[in-house]
Amino acid sequence: MKNLEIGLILVKILFSLFISYLVIFKGDAGSLVNAIGNFIVAGNYMIGYMYTITILAIYPLLLHNLTFTRVNLCSLKNKLLTFDIALILTNAIVSIFVSTKVYQMPLTDAHAKYGILTAGITILFILSTIILLAILRNLDTETPNSKELMCNKNPLYFIGKISRFPYFVTKLILFVIASIPVIYKNINNQHDEIQFVFFQVLILQIVFVLAFYAASKRLRDIQWSQWLLTIWAIPYVGLVIGIPLLFIKSKNNDTLN
Repeated sequence: MKNLEIGLILVKILFSLFISYLVIFKGDAGSLVNAIGNFIVAGNYMIGYMYTITILAIYPLLLHNLTFTRVNLCSLKNKLLTFDIALILTNAIVSIFVSTKVYQMPLTDAHAKYGILTAGITILFILSTIILLAILRNLDTETPNSKELMCNKNPLYFIGKISRFPYFVTKLILFVIASIPVIYKNINNQHDEIQFVFFQVLILQIVFVLAFYAASKRLRDIQWSQWLLTIWAIPYVGLVIGIPLLFIKSKNNDTLN
C-alpha cells in the first residue's frame, strides 16, 4: 500500500475518532452533524434510530458496489465497514450511558439528543468512507474481478445478479410482507395506534432493505448503473426505474466496471 493511501486511511480514522469524542464527551459535533441528524430523525428519535439502522443495513451493499471489481480494495472495504459500524454503535450506546449516568440527563432527553447525533455521524462516517474508497479505486489499476458477475438468485445476498423471474417473485413476496401491518390492523380492531405505526415502519424498513438488495442485483444483471438506486429509492419516482426492472432481459456480457 502506498504512502498516499495509508495517509488517506489515517485521516479518515482520526476524523471519525475525533467526531466520536465530540459526541460522547461534549454532546455536540457541529451544526452539520445536527442538521443531518435532524433531517433523518424528523422529530421522532425512535423513527430516527430505525432509519439509522436501515442506512447501516444498506451500507455494505454501497461499499460492495464501489469495490467489488477491485480485489485489493475488498479487504480494506471490510475493515472500514467493521470500523464504521462498530464506532457508530459505540457512540450510540456510550453516549447514552455517559449522559444519563455521569451528567444525570433524563433518559428520554438523552435518546432525543443522541438519536440526532447518532444519525448525523452515521451519514458523515459513511460519506467519508465512500469518498476514500472512490479515490483509492481511481488510483488502483487492478484487473476487475469477474467472479462477482456470477448469477446469484438469493435476494438476501447482494453479490452477483438476479434475472427477471426471481426478481418478480422477490418483489411479490416483499409486497405481501409489507401488507402484513395493514392486514393485522383490519383483523384486530383493538390496537394501539403508536404500536401499529412502529410495527408498520419496522416492516417497511425491512422490506426496503431487501428490495434495495434485489434491485441492485437486477441492475447488475441488465448492466445499468448502480447510481440509479438513488432514484429507485425515492417513493413513486422510483417507479421510473422499478417497473423496467421487471421486464428488461438479462445481458450475457460478463464485463462490468
